[in-house]
Amino acid sequence: LQAMAAEGYRIYHVVAYVESNTTQWLHPKKLRFPKGSKALERLEALYGPHTAVSVDEVLINRAFEDVSVIDKHLIRVDTQREHILHRWKFSGMQPEDIGIGADAD
Repeated sequence: LQAMAAEGYRIYHVVAYVESNTTQWLHPKKLRFPKGSKALERLEALYGPHTAVSVDEVLINRAFEDVSVIDKHLIRVDTQREHILHRWKFSGMQPEDIGIGADAD
């Protein structure tokens, strides 16, 4: 994350992260940047004082127990993309703006 942030330091207007409570293989994991945490404060500071940093959470829960592993993965990925697009729109992104989608870890 530090390398990615260093490349964008004081360049981006908005940085939108989405993190899930599952790994790519759908194993449970702790969220790295929960609201109000020191980790979130450090992440926000990495991009500079004028960049808005948000972290949205995608929570995969028991509602998906009967769904195949492949479908769970697709639901997770699609939901994360939807969160990013929503955050960009919420932040005022216009058609002529540039959005960069990347896997930060």
